[in-house]
Amino acid sequence: MYSEPLWLAVPPDHPLVGNNTPVALAQLKDEACISIPHPQRGGLSYLSAELCMRAGFFPKAARVMSRKTTQLQLIQAGFGIALLPKSMQDIAPATLHFLPLADPDCLSTVALACAQTPSALVEQFCQTLHECL
Repeated sequence: MYSEPLWLAVPPDHPLVGNNTPVALAQLKDEACISIPHPQRGGLSYLSAELCMRAGFFPKAARVMSRKTTQLQLIQAGFGIALLPKSMQDIAPATLHFLPLADPDCLSTVALACAQTPSALVEQFCQTLHECL
């Protein structure tokens, strides 16, 4: 449906806060990451890991890992950092910082999947959603 940039979410006291330049992924190799790929998780954690591997490292796991909405609270509490869609700022705690990434391919693709032959209701929903975006 669309792509949006990934940004780096960091806690309020992170050393990168106040830095006015985009962050290169390679700078994050020693950081604890809240989102690490594992069998029960979906696409964003795998995308984050792939981008970090292209930058020369695999993300170091934080002590606690969680889904996106809980990630925001864990980041704010200082457990680690995460690559998140820029739109997550809209629901993030006010003290959390989102920093732009220097790597141009840090994008998250949002897609909608439905049955090949959807019901009329699902088809109408898909059409309306597509028009709104």
